[in-house]
Amino acid sequence: MRCSGGWRSIFPSLVLGILFLANGCDLPAQIEWSPDGATAAYRKGDQLAIFDAKGHIFSSVSNQKNGGGMAWTPDSKSLYVAADANDEAGFVTMGSTAPLAQSMLAAPLAINRAWCAGSACADSACADSAPTTAQSTTHPATHPATQPATGPATQPSQDSVILEYTSNHSWQSLARLPGQRVIYLRVSADGRWLLIASFAANETKATAAHLIVISLPTKQGYAISDRAIGACFLGHDMLAYAEKSADGDAGRIDEIKLDVSAVTAKRRELLNIVPTRFGWMQSCDGDILFTAKPLATPQPVEQSAKQCSLFRYTRANRGMMSIAENVGPLFAVSPDGKKVLFEKLSDVDSATQTSATQPTSAPALRRELSVMNANGSNPQILCTLTDSEDAPLAMWPAWHGSDRISFVGPNPKPIQQNGKAMKQYSVVDFALSDQGGLTDPHSLSDAWDQNLLPTAP
Repeated sequence: MRCSGGWRSIFPSLVLGILFLANGCDLPAQIEWSPDGATAAYRKGDQLAIFDAKGHIFSSVSNQKNGGGMAWTPDSKSLYVAADANDEAGFVTMGSTAPLAQSMLAAPLAINRAWCAGSACADSACADSAPTTAQSTTHPATHPATQPATGPATQPSQDSVILEYTSNHSWQSLARLPGQRVIYLRVSADGRWLLIASFAANETKATAAHLIVISLPTKQGYAISDRAIGACFLGHDMLAYAEKSADGDAGRIDEIKLDVSAVTAKRRELLNIVPTRFGWMQSCDGDILFTAKPLATPQPVEQSAKQCSLFRYTRANRGMMSIAENVGPLFAVSPDGKKVLFEKLSDVDSATQTSATQPTSAPALRRELSVMNANGSNPQILCTLTDSEDAPLAMWPAWHGSDRISFVGPNPKPIQQNGKAMKQYSVVDFALSDQGGLTDPHSLSDAWDQNLLPTAP
């Protein structure tokens, strides 16, 4: 089976995946299913749609220029999304009582920077572009630990706002981050913490992110790092994050205990990393899975910049093992923690290559959407994505529960978009068979507006 419009990664360092993008880059379409599998949030460009398991859209929002991730709460009752605060008054909603009004803009988030002590974000030069609601507090010993919320920023168009969508189809603002562009959100397993990754809105490129968490019961923000290159929750009150040093040559993965009563944060260093070789990280049953380019002596000349290994770090005994090689940087752990969806990179048959497709420094790679057990066993190829390593993608695949996958359908429709030849795809929900492969296709997008459908050149 071939699934065109496949899975492509985005690398500012080696890769910062979905988490850290160059400002202005277009993201592929994304789907985030609620934990109960009944509702999904779909994002394409500046549009957000919320629909049920049959694809029926009952709420949509436009003018979301921020493009900053989506995160459901564990009880599936709330969805958090990020948007450009300046565009909030222009949102258009369906299935809601009224569009969001400017008066609903949340106050700037109060951020406690005392938790940064011992992290790379203690570097004042890095903290200059950190999220702030007042003067940046880099040294808790000489400045107030909590930055008080103040009035509107001088440039509201540079602010991000975190919005909450609830199961009764209503929208409300949670917090505003002046001068920041939010690009990743995640909620802890107990629903008490919201993880936010952002970078300064005036940056043209970003190779690291500002990482903060919000205590949802208290609405208080806590700065974790200003040089983060990855993060994931390990449990109810534990967060693991990767960060780089000031010069970018060294890095490490730490874990931190989240406790609103703590004056300073308790950190534990887990392992050292090479930031320029680091890819993506997720938690799996309390352990950490991450991708990175493996170190080799001598380093192979003919190797793709995106060719990684997938590692599993066991926190109990501080052990690490490679569970897959020659993979792309992005992957997704199933909700039950038993399987991993990933991209397998395989050399294209040399007999099919031409001078136009054969790189001089690395072999052409076929990208294959694959799944395996979380310990690396029983890898199975689900479909061929593309024979071109750098072909643009239309949408990222996503887990729907632990036995279904939402992705683009076959047979894209040729269209013209802004004077360019493009391919337009349907959005399809597939079953993951025990024997390997995608079966039982169910189209979600038959009744969608054409502007919502995923597209790629």
